Amino acid sequence: MSCSQEPDCCSPTDDSLDILFVGNSLTYSNQMPDLLESIGQQNDISITTECICFPNYGLEDHLNDGDVQNRIPSNEYSHLIFQQGPSSQAYGRETLFSFGKQLSNLARNHDVIPAYLMVWPSLAYYNTFDRV
Repeated sequence: MSCSQEPDCCSPTDDSLDILFVGNSLTYSNQMPDLLESIGQQNDISITTECICFPNYGLEDHLNDGDVQNRIPSNEYSHLIFQQGPSSQAYGRETLFSFGKQLSNLARNHDVIPAYLMVWPSLAYYNTFDRV
């Protein structure tokens, strides 16, 4: 979903966003929730984040745990950002699409805007960058 297609996805009406991140160590090691909160501060938008991220976890693992399914209906979140990595590898790409679709549907069913967080490959796999 891009902002040019759906302008409301990027312009909060009350200048605040509550975002749930779901992913693995690529999300928390790179401090993505903190970075997003900082960008919000720089633009006078209050962003609060929560993170359900564990090492070596995939979206399938998160869906099997059920924590995401329990949190989304609480109506505490405006956005759900999820990450599966590395999506440049065949398995990661397939699971990103299949389980990402399930998470997108879950989010939309509760008026939460879903977003895919695509991660970059490590330098050792730079040749796979165009597959991300």
